[in-house]
Amino acid sequence: MSTKQSPAVYHLRVKLKFDKRTYRDILIRDDQTFEKLHDIIYSAFDRCDEHLYYFSIKKPHLPVNSDEKEFTALMKDLGFRIPKRQTPSIRISSPECDLYDENNHDASRTRLKKFKLKAKQKFEYLFDFGDEWWHEIEVKGVIPFEADTKYPRTVKVNGDSPPQYPDYDEDEL
Repeated sequence: MSTKQSPAVYHLRVKLKFDKRTYRDILIRDDQTFEKLHDIIYSAFDRCDEHLYYFSIKKPHLPVNSDEKEFTALMKDLGFRIPKRQTPSIRISSPECDLYDENNHDASRTRLKKFKLKAKQKFEYLFDFGDEWWHEIEVKGVIPFEADTKYPRTVKVNGDSPPQYPDYDEDEL
């Protein structure tokens, strides 16, 4: 008897960072890869030419230990400005990037469930390192898996896709 659990399905909203009114809602299983997520975003935004890409997910903050709290308090008392703690990120990069370590993963091998995404969580997606198409991805929710449904898929389109390579007039250059 098999006790295999059905995958969860993420409802993601992928927005253009420079125009958050232009977005795509996507459903993707948690057992699918970030490469599959890239593929559906590429298609949903009518891209025509492949480029390198990566996703960036912030690591959760580690709790501040008592020694760090005391040191910070002492530095503040001495008049030093204490910068905010930087939140390190994990990158999940296109397979062609070929530079992987504990903070950079291969999108073709990394499944979404590895990051246990939660509703309202946000992360970033950069497509094309030259033209820098930045996207913000928000987890709208986690929904039940439907066996007769194809995943990933686009379920809502808002706004027209901007051309991947806009035609600029000679006067604008």
